[in-house]
Amino acid sequence: MKKIAVLGCGAWGTTVAKILTDNQHEVRLWCHSEEVAQDISRTHALGLLPGVKLPETLRPTSNLEKALADVDAVVLGVASPYIDILERVKPFLKGQPVLSIGKGLLENRDQVFISDYCRSVLGSEYPFAILSGPNLAIEIAQELPSASVVASDTENISQFFQACLSNHYFRIYTSSDVTGVEIGGVFKNAIAIAAGCIVGLGFGQNTLSLLLSRSLQEMSRFGRHFGAQSITFTGLSGLGDMITTCTSDKSRNFRVGLAIAKHHDLDLALDSLGGVVAEGVKTTRVIYDMAKKKQLDLPILFEIYAMLYKNKSPKEAISSLMDRPLRAEF
Repeated sequence: MKKIAVLGCGAWGTTVAKILTDNQHEVRLWCHSEEVAQDISRTHALGLLPGVKLPETLRPTSNLEKALADVDAVVLGVASPYIDILERVKPFLKGQPVLSIGKGLLENRDQVFISDYCRSVLGSEYPFAILSGPNLAIEIAQELPSASVVASDTENISQFFQACLSNHYFRIYTSSDVTGVEIGGVFKNAIAIAAGCIVGLGFGQNTLSLLLSRSLQEMSRFGRHFGAQSITFTGLSGLGDMITTCTSDKSRNFRVGLAIAKHHDLDLALDSLGGVVAEGVKTTRVIYDMAKKKQLDLPILFEIYAMLYKNKSPKEAISSLMDRPLRAEF
């Protein structure tokens, strides 16, 4: 049994805390407020996970020092806008391995990838890994069979978290391709917005299959530029995550696309989420800027950007893609 701190009590952070607790680890779930921590302690439930009973042995707290005291590992489960929590965390750590489970990109800082930011804050003495895959939190919290990938530059660290997290409903694979696993987890969020638009407009399965297959090529092209392995994008953290996120109304980014198809307005689409973060909106802007700077050809991503930030309608974006010059598939 390990003592593990999970930082972040959103749907995904709480689900990972549940998995670890189900696996007989002592888990402290850090919450952003004492009110939330007390509510979870009292009800053994979280509103973002309706109908899910959380383990009574899960220990929520809003005290960061208490959450991190004498732990064997840390799981960083906050959304990308709140990643700075790591700088508050480090003084309480003593070289424990850290696992990041967030899927996002960072703006206005030297590091764009969360993995690079975490390494810069933690330093080389802290073993680091990331988790990504086709992981809708509510389904995993309901103990429906699912899988994911833990990637680390150090094999024994990925194996450590693999052992901590794997059980009868959640299977973990390992990878050494941190960059590829991370890019798969963020790129698909942008594509999910387009998928929501396609479904919202009433287009068929052919259109959706076209989007997914060609977007996978763009994801791989973008990833290879940053040193990722092409094969990673055919696995759980690439194609697997894309299928889930682009075909389910449980996906926040997919729901943004549905709302854009209905309202043709990004602000109204985001309001429909009730305040939760849809990483794909910011991700699209960050990848667009990176691709333009690196002169990468990502036509689907560029049309999603035009739809979100230049008031281009979804139908116009699709027409622009269909009217591009003809070419070979690969």
